[in-house]
Parts: sequence; C-alpha cells; structure tokens
Amino acid sequence: MIGTGFGGSAIARRLAGRARVLVLEKGRRWDPESFRQSLDPRYLNEVFDLYPGCGTGIVTGSGVGGGSLIYSMVSLRAPSAAFDWTDRAGLRFWPDEFSRASLDSLYEKVEREIGVTQLEWVRPPAPEDAWKTVSARDIVFARGLAAIGRSCDALPLALSGCRDCGFCTVGCRFGAKQSLDRTYLARAEAEGAEIRPRVRVERIGTAPGGGYRARYMDLDGGDRRVVEAPLLVVAAGAMGTAGLLLDALRHKTLPRLSGQAGRNLSLNGDLALGGYVPDHTTEEFHGKIDGSITYAWWDRDFTLQCVRLPIAVLAGDSTPFPIPDAEGRRWGMAYKERMRDLPRHLLPIGVLGRDDAEGVVRLAPDGTPYVNFRPSARTRGMWKESIDASREIVERGLGGKLLPTAPETHGLLGTVHPLGTARIADGPHRGVVGPDCEAFGHPGLFVVDGAAVPGPIGVNTSLTIAAVAERASGFLLERLTA
Repeated sequence: MIGTGFGGSAIARRLAGRARVLVLEKGRRWDPESFRQSLDPRYLNEVFDLYPGCGTGIVTGSGVGGGSLIYSMVSLRAPSAAFDWTDRAGLRFWPDEFSRASLDSLYEKVEREIGVTQLEWVRPPAPEDAWKTVSARDIVFARGLAAIGRSCDALPLALSGCRDCGFCTVGCRFGAKQSLDRTYLARAEAEGAEIRPRVRVERIGTAPGGGYRARYMDLDGGDRRVVEAPLLVVAAGAMGTAGLLLDALRHKTLPRLSGQAGRNLSLNGDLALGGYVPDHTTEEFHGKIDGSITYAWWDRDFTLQCVRLPIAVLAGDSTPFPIPDAEGRRWGMAYKERMRDLPRHLLPIGVLGRDDAEGVVRLAPDGTPYVNFRPSARTRGMWKESIDASREIVERGLGGKLLPTAPETHGLLGTVHPLGTARIADGPHRGVVGPDCEAFGHPGLFVVDGAAVPGPIGVNTSLTIAAVAERASGFLLERLTA
C-alpha cells in the first residue's frame, strides 16, 4: 500500500491480520508532543504538502495519518443529491452502484472507527462535556442566517476532549483530534500491519513474475529499494496518486492503464470568503476550526460553513482579504490598528459545492505533479451565487461588509479537498478504476483515496473517501482469496 490517508488507512485496517500488509508513507510519524502551535513556514513545510499550479493550489497533510493530521475534523455524509450530480456532458459523476443509501451503513462504520461527536449549540450541563459546544463565531454565523430567514446546523467532528486552542490545522498537541494514526492505523498495526514512514515511492508497475512492484527511496538514508506484491493499493491522495499513475503512463510500466489518469480534478467547489462584522466573533487561536454549516442554498449546489483562518494569512500584501483603513490605504498606523482588530470581527466562510471537475494534473519534466484549473462557466456561476449568499449573510444579516475575494484580488483559488484524478467510472473511457476501485486492465491494482471519488460532493470529503474505501475492502479480500 502507498499512503496513509482516509482511503489507505481504512484498507490497512480491514486487511491487517488477513494478509501481510506493508504501508509505505512519504511523511514522518508524528506524536502529539512533536506538533507545534506555530505558523513558522519551516514547520508548516514539514506538516503540509503544497502542490502549486495554474489557477489553484492544493494543500494536503504530510505524515502517518495523511490529511487527518491537519484537517478540521468535519465528518459529514454526502447529501443524497450529490450522487446524482452530472458533469458538463450531462452524465452522472457516480456510477449507478453508488448512492447515499448504499453508503449509509459504511458511513456509520467509519463514524464509529474515528469517534465522531455531534457539536451542540448550548453548553451541556456536565462541565466535562463543555468542549462539545460550538464557538462564538458559529453563533454569529447562525444569527446572520436567522436574520435573513435561513437555517444553520452544528457540525459533527472526529474529536474528543477538545481544549479549543484553535491550532487544529497544524496538528493537535493534546490528542483530542481523532486522527487516523490514533484510530484506523493504530488498530491496523495492532493486527500486524507494518507502516514504513519517510519513504517516497518513485515508480510503480507490473512485476516480471506477476503482481506489482514499487520502487521507493528512503528519505533519511537515501537508499533505493524495490518491493513486490500480488496486490498494490495506491492511496497517496488525489495529487500523489495522480503523480504515480502519470509516471507509469510516461514510462509504460502499467501498459493497460487508462489515459484518464490525472484528468477530472475537482476542487469540491472550495472557495474561501470573509466578512468584517460588528459582532465580536472570536479571539485569534481560540475555538474549533469549523463548527457550523448551512444547507440553505443546497438547491443551488453549494453549502456554506463557518470556518477559521489564521490571522497570519491575512497580513501584508499577500492577504486574500484586503482590509483598507477608512481612507482606502493598506499601510500606516490606522491600517495596523484595523488589522489588530480584525480577528475579533472576522467571519470567514467556506464554500463547498459542485464544480465541473475541470482540473487537469500533469507532470513537470522532473516528475513533480502540478495542476491546471480553468473554471467552467457553470463553476463560476456557482461561486458567484455563493458570494452573493455570503454577502447577504454578512451585510443584510449582520450589518457588516463582505471582503474582496481571493479570485478578485489575486485570481487564484485553492483547495484542501481535491478529488477525482483517478476516478471511479463505468469504463476506461471515463475513469481509471471500476466501482470496486480496481484499475481497468490491471487486476490487483486498486486506487482507494480521494483520487477515486468521481466528482464533487459539496461537503467535506474525508468521511466519503473512507466509506468508499470500506466498500472496496470487500473486493480486496475477495481478490486475496482468489
């Protein structure tokens, strides 16, 4: 197996004890004490992987546990209608085998494994349960929605005993985040799975004697080694998996692989917005990252969440949300004072919705994957409606001001929810793997991460990736038996 994110961890958990399972992971093994409550770029370079490109940038987690080390713990089931969304050709993203109903029992299985807890609007009477309450920022968000006649729900999070320190996205020092290294992977290792961190897989392909082989480099010692196995599971994330498959196409090491590898990248409709409101939303570095969501515009193919952005990303000329002073300047003492005041009045809003999966991943000459994303007219229309909805919440509901958006100021987007670069499909003309997550033309080769999810789902992706992997684990066990 390659990768320890939500797809790979679920597979490792189900196959451990029934086969010899070796998991190769590029990142290091973290423990709570090794995480830092810091936005030092040198530290962030260790805990994040950044994939640049044209039109977007993609951020993923780095380490044993993958994206679960740095995600906001939001654990949502994809709404039923998301499985019926269609692409620009009018074809469903998902094959007929998939629906909300068909995945519900698997969603429940994942929720038990990672310990999902439903947040509450009112502080519970038991002091030890106080951490289950949403943040002050979520109360403001819900009040703005109520003022315009819209509803809001508290989120379910994979969380236990939170201290509300607000550093969730740089690694939890207190063991409150139920990340995969503490759940799926810990149980897989207890059953005999071997996790080998700090190794980078450079090439995959068929083995001369049958099965598959992976060549990897030890990032600490520099040695290169080859491992062979009858089954190979690729779960390196939508970008890492795309890079390995594109390399295999370039070097013809997987000769029957579909040419759809690297295509159909979805950003899951991600867009970051921000409002400056009169209400006191929060102090910086306090409260949970995400606490509430509204489905009020689901008929327009998007959801809105109340999120938190570190103030460090808002300072200076690179800020996605410029906050000029009363005279329109972004320098001087008045501007500094306004930036100092910003955390207490900032209402960040995260958009997740249906894009057209119009992104493409390519390989640079050195083999590094990069992204090209040019939003379609329908995607741009969805984002425009989400901006209008957010403006209504911030300005009409709360008497504030919606700030300029990143596309307006820099022409750039970004996502932490990439999907679809080796998507599930009915045939190799539309995707890379079948409904069982096995690659077309290559029996025994499976893709079980965000790359396999065939299109946007309009909510956070972790639970769906794990549920699809849980489903695929049954087919893997059948293949092992064979």
